[in-house]
Amino acid sequence: MKRLNWLMMLLTAFTLSFAACTEPTPEPKPVPPAPVELTFEASVAETTRTSAFINVTPSNLEADYLAVVYPAAAVEQSASDAELVVKIYAEFAAYAETQEKTFVEYMAEVVKRGALENHEVKGLAQNANYYLLVFGVDAEAEYAASTEITAVKFKTQDVQQSACTFTVKSEVYLTTAALTVTPSDNKQAWHLVNVPVEEMQTYTKEDGEYGWSQAEFFQYYLNTEIEALEAEGMTEQQIKDKLIHTGYRTLNAVGLQPKTKYAALVAGVQYDEAGVAVTTEIKELRYNSGEAASNNLAFDIQVTNIEHYSADIKITPSDAAAEYYYYIGFIDSKKKSMKPIDIANAAITEYLYYWNENGQLAIREPHTGVADLSGYELNIAETEYFIVAFSFEANPKYGTIINEETGEYDTNPGTITSAPVYVSFKTPEHGDAYNADFKFKFTEVGPYDFTFEIESSDPSIYYQPGIAYPDGFNPESAIAASADQLALVMQMCMEGQSPCLTHQEALDKLKQQGYPYRNGSAKFYVANLEPNTTYMGYVLAIDVKTGKFAKCYFDLNSTVTTTAVGDVDPTIEILGVYNGEHEAGSIFGDAAMTAGKPIVAVTHKNLEGASALFTAISADPFADVNALADRYIISEFRGYWSEIKNLSVPYEFFIAEWDIEQTIVSYAQDAEGREGKVARMGVTPSQVGDIEELRAYVEERNSAAVAAMCQSIVVNNEATPALECIWGEEVAPLRGAEVIYHEVEALALPAGDLVNVAVVKGFAF
Repeated sequence: MKRLNWLMMLLTAFTLSFAACTEPTPEPKPVPPAPVELTFEASVAETTRTSAFINVTPSNLEADYLAVVYPAAAVEQSASDAELVVKIYAEFAAYAETQEKTFVEYMAEVVKRGALENHEVKGLAQNANYYLLVFGVDAEAEYAASTEITAVKFKTQDVQQSACTFTVKSEVYLTTAALTVTPSDNKQAWHLVNVPVEEMQTYTKEDGEYGWSQAEFFQYYLNTEIEALEAEGMTEQQIKDKLIHTGYRTLNAVGLQPKTKYAALVAGVQYDEAGVAVTTEIKELRYNSGEAASNNLAFDIQVTNIEHYSADIKITPSDAAAEYYYYIGFIDSKKKSMKPIDIANAAITEYLYYWNENGQLAIREPHTGVADLSGYELNIAETEYFIVAFSFEANPKYGTIINEETGEYDTNPGTITSAPVYVSFKTPEHGDAYNADFKFKFTEVGPYDFTFEIESSDPSIYYQPGIAYPDGFNPESAIAASADQLALVMQMCMEGQSPCLTHQEALDKLKQQGYPYRNGSAKFYVANLEPNTTYMGYVLAIDVKTGKFAKCYFDLNSTVTTTAVGDVDPTIEILGVYNGEHEAGSIFGDAAMTAGKPIVAVTHKNLEGASALFTAISADPFADVNALADRYIISEFRGYWSEIKNLSVPYEFFIAEWDIEQTIVSYAQDAEGREGKVARMGVTPSQVGDIEELRAYVEERNSAAVAAMCQSIVVNNEATPALECIWGEEVAPLRGAEVIYHEVEALALPAGDLVNVAVVKGFAF
């Protein structure tokens, strides 16, 4: 049976017995004066809810004595001083043994001499009665008690109580138990004590040795746990992370005694500089452990720093060399009815086994040692997540045909060989979409684009970003313009794709699929805009309880005006068309790339004042591209633009298609970085020149590229520049970034002068 360590309440140690009467000494001559009896002045100067400040003054300042704070019930149940001393000495001797010290060795460390002034005794229970016990000891007689006990009764202060209540459920598998705690107040800190009923009753029986209340037992047990972790070198914060929890959690009790009745005790606690105190009624759940596990591998799973979208997870196996698996997921409506063993079995098919690139069923590599998953990414706020860990023996024939005639295959994945250890936790509640704060900022402003930065006060609030013209902006119109689209995609997601999802889970899924719904602070790239035009930004916050827009947030004082068009107006001239079969990899180093293709070489003119030059080729005919405004072309070809590194030899080489009209486009930035006009040139490759002529152009460009790498050839793309406005999260430097944008809604002026756009590239943040 585990014995609790009450030594945090002791100022000194106890001896096991009173001193025996000493033998009379030969009568000296002359007769010495009679010995003076050792007495004590003792008092309790002050108490807190978990400590007391005591004063002790012995009549002989050179005498040895012990000062002890002990529960009042145990003191008052003792018939005499002798019985009380024997009781507390026996307990103290047991503790000395755990420290691998003899009783006498330990006593020598804690015996006091001299006066104690405002000496603090920590680790007491709140609103509890105690005695300060002081008595002399004889070091020559193995620290036996040598005086009567001086006793002072006192009571610790109470702590403000909380009305929070708890629901506790258990799921037992062999010698593990998943204990689920649901508080009525998710902000209430709480602790769980899991102990055999027999051990608890040793301390809480009314007619027992201690006669403690359940609250006192809980307090003392928690204090003992804290003291043990302090002895291991843990910091106060680490202890809090391990022992104190908030919100909905499932904790796992491992290594239980087989076929034993246990008590799970849960209570709210307050843990601060004054210590730890119980602040609620205690909720008790009793359950029975099962049969002994065939494999004794156990796991300590700690979850700390739980945020809306992340948590620190640490999995420590009892055997560092043992192989095991773990799986992390969230509880949907299907898994809510599953027991931990069922979830472990589901993890085997959902995670452990997978189809590899060869189309074969494979199993993931097992883990060994500690799995330290600091900052583990979670997708959804206000959602229950779980971790399950277990050892597993795979079936090598799983998924293989076992009967050729019937087509029957082996459906047994393998065997779980240890009791699954299961814990769960709930991410913090979603923020209030009706009471949020968003700040807007615009950077990287050009004639046709800018970066729109949104700072959100709450990372859990989902929203749809937007831009608008500030004149006549109407927030209700902004909501109305997008409400039907939100309702449609939410219905498609929740009823069609995943009927088990909540609104917030659906929003996360839609976010991953590229829909314009985001959460947290983010940067967005907005393009295909008009030069010299003023815009504003806004967000439509979404209520995750209803799946509808809650409020439009905007700031009419936060606007941006696109710049004027740059001064550089380049032109494109063709140098020649060459056969890729003749090149055969001898120039660009890749024969397969140029095989069967024409190679178009161009140069650029009118580059005075240019600081950078970009070019691209499109499969669209010249007539179509020529009809588009410059802003459409510059924005559409983001991700396709090839920068010409050296403006002194502004050559570029393209792989094109034979006998098809294609378009080459180019633009330059001026000294201020402003994008200028777009040059266009149609080309229909047919007649070819001498391949050596191409080789000379390439060598000229590369030799002139001072401190620049040789540039590669540009491949024709299938971009279709037919857009009005493009949005995308900023994932790379702008202007030439390799980000591909797809078709979005056209720039329009609906009610309220909104700029109707859509996010077109998914971004994990």
